Amino acid sequence: MKKYILLALTGILLFTSCDDFLDRTPKSDLAPENYFRDKKDMTYWNAGIYSAFASALNEKLMYWSEVRSDNCDHTGYVNSVYYMNALTSERGEYNWQDLYSCIGRCNVAY
Repeated sequence: MKKYILLALTGILLFTSCDDFLDRTPKSDLAPENYFRDKKDMTYWNAGIYSAFASALNEKLMYWSEVRSDNCDHTGYVNSVYYMNALTSERGEYNWQDLYSCIGRCNVAY
């Protein structure tokens, strides 16, 4: 009797499908079914673009560009790395990844 019950349970498990489990829309990623359904969603996305630009265009971008020329003057030890042009790709505190992230967000929205 145990064999028949075990065989029946195995058959039930083998023949059940998991279509419902595999066909779910992702909640953490953007999919065509779950983004920009109305104007409110677009407004929220634009707010995310602006906040990304605010974090990307912080004081480090000024250090990376303006302090290295004579347009600004450094004050203190922290800025001396920028002032002396001692930045390298390994040592620099600012890289372009944040700006390219902003560009990617704009490309999705528009």
